[in-house]
Amino acid sequence: MKVGKNELLLKKIDILAVIGDYIDIEQRNGMWWGRCPFHAGGKERTPALRICTESKLYYCFACEKSGNVIDFVMEMDRITSLEAVNKLAIKYSAHIDYGLKNEVSRLLNILISKMKKCLGLK
Repeated sequence: MKVGKNELLLKKIDILAVIGDYIDIEQRNGMWWGRCPFHAGGKERTPALRICTESKLYYCFACEKSGNVIDFVMEMDRITSLEAVNKLAIKYSAHIDYGLKNEVSRLLNILISKMKKCLGLK
């Protein structure tokens, strides 16, 4: 089974650290909670946002927003998935291989092949 680039990044990132940069979180009965920033402006009286460190997911029991740390950053910063991945990769010094080297190499080989045909070379 091939692991995607985002999955590799998600394994390296501490979801508590990322979400904790945006909102106050607290541990209660072995679970992490925070006031959901997606509804009521984070001003609810009782924390409804549950953060699971095992699955690295969050879920709000009030507004039902959920996702991983990339989704959280996208929503909070109002940015695209790619921008969120780049932001997290830079912040956590995680290298992301976009596979561009292989794509550039493939395109160059096609270009060279077409140039050889035009010049009558094999």
